[in-house]
Amino acid sequence: MKLETENMMKSVTAEGEIALSSEQIKQIQAINLQTSIDIQEFCQKHKLTVYLGGGTALGAIRHHGFIPWDDDVDLNMTRKDFIQFTRLFLQEYGDRYSFRSTRPMDDYSKASFLKVVRRNTVYRRPLDLPDEETGLWVDIWVVENTFNHPLLRKIHGYGCYFISGMVACKSYNKRWLQVSEYYACNKELLKLLRVKRNIGYLLLFVPLNVLLRLEDFWFALCNDQDSRYVSIPHGRRKFFKEMFERYPYLNPISVEFEGIEFQVSEAYDTYLTRLYGKDYMQVPPVEKREKHTVLELKY
Repeated sequence: MKLETENMMKSVTAEGEIALSSEQIKQIQAINLQTSIDIQEFCQKHKLTVYLGGGTALGAIRHHGFIPWDDDVDLNMTRKDFIQFTRLFLQEYGDRYSFRSTRPMDDYSKASFLKVVRRNTVYRRPLDLPDEETGLWVDIWVVENTFNHPLLRKIHGYGCYFISGMVACKSYNKRWLQVSEYYACNKELLKLLRVKRNIGYLLLFVPLNVLLRLEDFWFALCNDQDSRYVSIPHGRRKFFKEMFERYPYLNPISVEFEGIEFQVSEAYDTYLTRLYGKDYMQVPPVEKREKHTVLELKY
């Protein structure tokens, strides 16, 4: 049984969720674009490199801006630059933004991905706990080094899969009451989520925070800044399908995104093909487009 539920959850409207209107999507895009501009200006000032990633890179290449029905922004950054970013960004932009990661922490530089959240906004989804701070955000995904030796690289990669799976199962166990309520309308999805919840029971005596620290540690296990390969373990396709040769992947080129110059990987064709298939330039039919829904929205 495959336990991949993320894509299924995107296609299911949970109890209480409302579909975003085109006007709401445009408003969210405008806010997230400004967040991205601020991040890029900060990176340029401090000589850090940030790349458009995921659907944002796809939007830049295919639409020269946001995918029309998409509202989020994905950015990629090497671990080395990410450490500097997390230590300095809020010193200059803390009045406008906060950080949110998989767990509360003081040292965000050790996180494996990060949300840069716009203050005084709300964007609440079914998996957000009631006491969690939410808001409109831009995701930053960390590009990690990985080992040159094939065996060590496999150990690194499969370890990332295993630990991430444990974290996911533990998280669903913790959030089961709200998950079972929101997704009761879809029996197939709820069955898979219940399996994850039950696996989470086996980790009953392992605190979630311990697993999250282990995940962050394992993702960043390789410190070789000249390794032949890099990977985004938390990315859409996970470790091996998001593993690329360091160069040309880390060579940035400029593209237009909503009339602003941003950077993508020089190897964007390989990157987007890996994530979305060879026909990534083809606009999908309406029924195959990701739906964007929310429980609570304020901007």
